[in-house]
Amino acid sequence: MRFATISVVIIILAIAAAGIYQFTADDVQQETFVGILFGVYPAIQAARLDPITALRAE
Repeated sequence: MRFATISVVIIILAIAAAGIYQFTADDVQQETFVGILFGVYPAIQAARLDPITALRAE
């Protein structure tokens, strides 16, 4: 019986915590833009470099 009570309390707390941190569509769009800007763009720039020249620059 004690296990069932603890399980119910944990489930209720998890549902309450999930409600606090819900993401909106705007948040997801902003995170996607920032991820592309600061992740993909530098990777594309690095891929355009000559490997030997890039290693000499370090």
